[in-house]
Amino acid sequence: MKRDVQSTYNYSIAKLFKFVDDWSYNYLDHNNIKRFLKTTGYRPNKQVIESIVRRFDIDGDAKINFEEFQKGL
Repeated sequence: MKRDVQSTYNYSIAKLFKFVDDWSYNYLDHNNIKRFLKTTGYRPNKQVIESIVRRFDIDGDAKINFEEFQKGL
């Protein structure tokens, strides 16, 4: 996914974060991740979403802020 996004002329991690953060909470949670993956044609199960959140969530609050998202990518 990162390579696909990077190949666009206006790539930015901030734009990607805002796209995934579809409710503008300034963090990503399980629901944001699930909706984003569904829009890309992927039907994630609960374990996949939980794995993604655990991978990116450095402080353990079950939310991915921009800094965590940026480091994760």
